[in-house]
Amino acid sequence: MLTSKKPWYNLKMKDQTSSGNLKTVLFCPLDWGLGHASRDIYIIHRLKQEKFNIIIGADKAPLHLLKSEFPDLQFIRFPFPSIKYSRIFPLPVKILFSVPRLIFGILREHQYLKTLILKHNVDIVISDNRYGLWNKHVQTVFITHQLRIRFPKIIKLLEPLFFYLTSHIIQKYDYCWVPDFPEARGLAGVLSHPEKTPSNIHYIGPISRFLLEKHEHSSKLIKKFDVVAILSGPEPQRTILENLLIRQLRKEKYTVLIVRGLPWKKQGQTIYQNIQLVSHLNTNLLADYIKEAKFVICRSGYSSVMDLSILGKKAILIPTPGQTEQEYLAEFLHKQKFYLKGNQKELELVTSFKELARYKPVLPGINSKWLDDRIRLLLEI
Repeated sequence: MLTSKKPWYNLKMKDQTSSGNLKTVLFCPLDWGLGHASRDIYIIHRLKQEKFNIIIGADKAPLHLLKSEFPDLQFIRFPFPSIKYSRIFPLPVKILFSVPRLIFGILREHQYLKTLILKHNVDIVISDNRYGLWNKHVQTVFITHQLRIRFPKIIKLLEPLFFYLTSHIIQKYDYCWVPDFPEARGLAGVLSHPEKTPSNIHYIGPISRFLLEKHEHSSKLIKKFDVVAILSGPEPQRTILENLLIRQLRKEKYTVLIVRGLPWKKQGQTIYQNIQLVSHLNTNLLADYIKEAKFVICRSGYSSVMDLSILGKKAILIPTPGQTEQEYLAEFLHKQKFYLKGNQKELELVTSFKELARYKPVLPGINSKWLDDRIRLLLEI
């Protein structure tokens, strides 16, 4: 439903639609790893094409990544409480222990948003999984593929309560964009298609920075690799997987590229025999390396799954230990023979490469109209 919201801070300000001025969008991705920011690259490009004035509120790795992709945009450091992975406890348990700090962080960002709206004359706020960025006076959009967050068995009884609370918060936003196919189960299974859904959701189809036409080919590709491994996520698990890959692949016959997922580090490369490590790659080069690789290795984060589905690449998905979302996605897609699930504690890459031949991501075509319709609606508000 179209609704008109008037900013409380300036009731006499010009109507931006009638005056021809640009609508200002404040775009805020979650800063747990690079996944949320990387999938938002395509949406931000589409907003730029539609002539929105875009301000990006981010922190840490997403801030560095999006600055490298959009050096011409305005950036605001907008922090959120971080949660470090534990070597012992599953992530939901860690989150449970951190609930008071997270609630305080959500309330704090909700209050800080009022200041940003007033200071920058914001018309629309788009939040990728940041629960505190709803507002009664401007249009707000919440992006998530996790309408229902899965809990481990030891705290499974709390899952319905958490689902109720998050659904209540999501419905405070005007719209909830779900990056998945509208068809039942889609790419994310019950995460994006629970039995009950908030009333404001709209499925926009899988999104990926690799959807951009300009990223279809890069003339800078001068070397091909047999194996491309893409690392991401919080420490210490990112480093643990990096070291594991090096140990298993440095004496093999394959040429290997490891993209370390560290966009804030000075670009450079390190060589371990047949392995080349780089801190970060721009979208063009990364897409080309993935397309040319025989084998792809990455975490089973949903953004990585969408990237692979867009490129039509088979891959080994290695869930971050203790992260129930990634464990569910890897198992769900493994059962459908789309991707091969790898276990970090029992990883045997050479054997996995042989098994990968039996997997193929046969997926429905991407329909850009789903997202285009939602962006067009924002223009009409």
